[in-house]
Amino acid sequence: MLAATVAGAGGCVTVAYDGPRLPASEVATIEAGEVHIDQIDGRDVRDKSQKFEVRPGDHILAVRLQARRGYYFVTKYFSSRDAMWFCVRALPKHYYVLGAQVGATWWAPIIYDGSSDVTVLSCSPDSVGGAPTPLIMPGGG
Repeated sequence: MLAATVAGAGGCVTVAYDGPRLPASEVATIEAGEVHIDQIDGRDVRDKSQKFEVRPGDHILAVRLQARRGYYFVTKYFSSRDAMWFCVRALPKHYYVLGAQVGATWWAPIIYDGSSDVTVLSCSPDSVGGAPTPLIMPGGG
């Protein structure tokens, strides 16, 4: 079961692991950025803060596109109805922001190191036993 959302100086964060809250030196933070996180490791987190504290290791996320791009005087919004599986390899004391590469008919989630904005390689869902059962969303989403 997910622990409660915790408010602090850094804003609201959802603790996405069981047991007592660990010190910051023993966890990583994943922020949604240009995606919406529906699941972490098979747990429904759609209604949670979109900033998560996780234990180090590989985590399978179900994410949907939710990006905004400014083009001169026009702002364009991109979104996807269906979730995509994505694997994040979290290291302790690291802060990750999920972004999106967006094409005319496709999109792909990407990970940025939160302190340097450098992209980080994702892991393979096979490293954690494959993608979990898809999330069934009300309304077919």
